[in-house]
Amino acid sequence: DEGKAKLADVLQSDFQYSARYNGGANAGHTLVVDGKRYAFHLLPCGLIQPTVTGVIGNGVVTNLTSLFNERTPLHEGGIDTRGRLKVSDRSHLLFDFHKQVDGLLESRRAGDKLGTTKQGIGPAYASKMTRNNVRVGMLKEDWEVFERYYLSAAEAHEMMFEVEVDTKSELERIKAYRAEMLEEDMIT
Repeated sequence: DEGKAKLADVLQSDFQYSARYNGGANAGHTLVVDGKRYAFHLLPCGLIQPTVTGVIGNGVVTNLTSLFNERTPLHEGGIDTRGRLKVSDRSHLLFDFHKQVDGLLESRRAGDKLGTTKQGIGPAYASKMTRNNVRVGMLKEDWEVFERYYLSAAEAHEMMFEVEVDTKSELERIKAYRAEMLEEDMIT
């Protein structure tokens, strides 16, 4: 497993696209470029290359907070991803309540823990499979439509797992991310 980021980085310079096709913001890998360290958990590491477009595919469960938190150090380091980062409109969104459920389910396993990163990837895929989730493409709809779908998914998780979801705070963050994504034509 060691060195995969370096190998991917070396190979990326010959390609136009770098894509993530499944998973979520996992343990990831780190690249060092000009003495600066960049951690990649969700974003395709090919974004380091100025001519590469990064694509988050429809099989990825996308947490917008993770996406923007990961992108910020790139921009601060002089690696501008604006116009070069695309997210599939069919990618499912991973919300805070997925992370809560991931931690809750792991804690209930007692001595038989899975060793999850508690980033909500498994519960987000479960929501996808049960058709109780929201796709990135819904961010292009009227905000009220997106909000209705989000609140329905949050309420279902509150009832099924007895977690308390701060929908107001998360919706405020998502609305700000949505504006930036639409401005940059990030959703494809």
